[in-house]
Amino acid sequence: AMARGVDAWLLEAYQEQLSRRPLPDPPGWFYGLFFLTSLGYMRSFTMVGVLISYFNAHYGPSFFVVLSAAFYMPGIGVSYIQKRLDTFLDERLGVQSSFVVRSTGCMGGLAVAMLAFPASFVGGGRGPPLMMMFLSGVLTWWSHGTASVVTLLFPPDANVALQTGFRAPELAALPLAIALHIGPASSLRDVSLFLWCSALLSAGGLVCWLFILGSAHGARRLENLERAKADKTPRSKARESTFEAAEEPENPVQKTIRTYLIALGVSLFCSVFQAPFYAYAKSAEGRDINEILYFARLYGDFLGRPLAKIYKPGWIVKEGGGGVLIYTLQRIVWMAFYFVYVFGPVYLIPRSDLAVVAVVAYFSFGSGYINTLTIELAGAEAGGPTQNAARKEEASHLLNLIFQCGMTAATLLSIVVAHFIPEA
Repeated sequence: AMARGVDAWLLEAYQEQLSRRPLPDPPGWFYGLFFLTSLGYMRSFTMVGVLISYFNAHYGPSFFVVLSAAFYMPGIGVSYIQKRLDTFLDERLGVQSSFVVRSTGCMGGLAVAMLAFPASFVGGGRGPPLMMMFLSGVLTWWSHGTASVVTLLFPPDANVALQTGFRAPELAALPLAIALHIGPASSLRDVSLFLWCSALLSAGGLVCWLFILGSAHGARRLENLERAKADKTPRSKARESTFEAAEEPENPVQKTIRTYLIALGVSLFCSVFQAPFYAYAKSAEGRDINEILYFARLYGDFLGRPLAKIYKPGWIVKEGGGGVLIYTLQRIVWMAFYFVYVFGPVYLIPRSDLAVVAVVAYFSFGSGYINTLTIELAGAEAGGPTQNAARKEEASHLLNLIFQCGMTAATLLSIVVAHFIPEA
């Protein structure tokens, strides 16, 4: 009996050592699936956001502020509930099956919501579109939280691809908006076709994500995550000193990535707070400046994300996150400039469409760059020398929570500010 017990312990120890060996990197094309996944689940808000001039004409400029709030507000509640529900499902279904069930429900539900969205415009009331936007926000942020956990288990290229796909929907949104003549006078038919394309892309994102989870690369990483989470149980603590006590960081994950959490929260707050007020900008040259600013933001943010893979200056990526925080804080100046430009007196800042578009594009470019880099660096530092999967999962939940806190705070403040701005 003692011999069998020793053999079982040795087998378990051997399996644990195997799980700590570095996994082979996926081929380059595999990272494209992460790009397509986030393109699919972020499609909803991008497509609805492109209708900003349509909403201005039918509901007034303040409606877009409230619509943005309906999308962003559920995020913090979703993040809080998700961590607890995910743990429950992991224990009942196993980690891999749990991810499949959650992803199918969220991304599949998002496709259905986009199919039904145009019906909310019938009648001209504000309530139905806001309710549909709220539902889309719940499903989008649950999808993002689920995808972020798995992405941090892969090499950094996966995070860059996911974060770039996060802003990729505008690549198709712009030509589609031009083809359907989306604008203030758009017909309900054209708006419906525009949003139904979002549903197709959401369904395509789900297919790509299920392929990632079912592939050998995804399955092995999820198995490692399951083992790492099991190592945190009381039974495993007796073995901890043999394999990892000298290797894993002593500090809790929250303390290890604290500076990154602050930087991400501030960055998201600035980006989300500024965006709804594009509806209040006035063109000095008779252009549809609201829609131009919206696309300047999207393209700037999109182009900044892949830069995080190729440009990592030492002062930004130094351990501890101080450089990331400094870069984030300087962006506040550009956000303030936008508000002075839009709401300040003309004699203070002369009006120029080119100037305000350039400011918004640069501001958004910095957002995409630093947010992507922050998530990558925080995940790497949280994982420690062995890149422990359980610590990375915990870091992902914390990053997602602060991500939502920054957006929620910005959304609430934008509603308060918009309340005191008279309608044009």
